[in-house]
Amino acid sequence: MKNNILILSILLAFSCNKIITKENDEINLKEAKIVTNDFYNEIISKDTLSVIKNLDKTIDEKEFIDLIVSNYKDFGKITEFNISSVNTKSIEKNNSTLIEYKISINVKYENKNCVEYLMFTNENNEKPLLNKYLINPVN
Repeated sequence: MKNNILILSILLAFSCNKIITKENDEINLKEAKIVTNDFYNEIISKDTLSVIKNLDKTIDEKEFIDLIVSNYKDFGKITEFNISSVNTKSIEKNNSTLIEYKISINVKYENKNCVEYLMFTNENNEKPLLNKYLINPVN
């Protein structure tokens, strides 16, 4: 009897620390595309207040806006953008969830084509925030 209670206690302890991982879940993929489209439309419309609201605390707001302004000066306005790939990963543990959205976008500026890479994170179903942005001019 004591052994059964001990085994039950151990199983209960392990079930409390259960980790669930999902990759490229359909709902997360859809959310990543929506967030990315909204983000680029805010950049195109020069809605800097909305862009700043999408930034993770690890990204300096002024530096990011300066980068966007520099892109406009160097490459011209964005004329078109297309999402080329999306990957998502969610991790659930003890009623806490972290979702990463990794997106690759082909961006056409007036004077240059670029491939841009974004990573948004969503903690506990809050608003996804941008925490990585990389621009790679291709021609």
